[in-house]
Amino acid sequence: MWNPHLVKDIKLLEGVLRRTTKLVEGIENWNYNDKLEYLRLSRLDTGRVSSDLIETFKIMNNVDDICKDRMDLCGKQCKDLDRPCL
Repeated sequence: MWNPHLVKDIKLLEGVLRRTTKLVEGIENWNYNDKLEYLRLSRLDTGRVSSDLIETFKIMNNVDDICKDRMDLCGKQCKDLDRPCL
């Protein structure tokens, strides 16, 4: 999942999800959280946190092919490279 950092991008994506839930017939007048629950969706911010937790688990348990020994805990940058670890 793409994880935008700019507030304007986050608001744009959340707006797309809101507009999309308005298109589902029969639940047009429900509040946003009830629509998401009915459609078995989560807010985008919750989905991003969940994706980050899953990815962290995969890295820590060697499920992903990543150099965790060269990455600091924040995942900011490999210690011996001039680029972020991917």
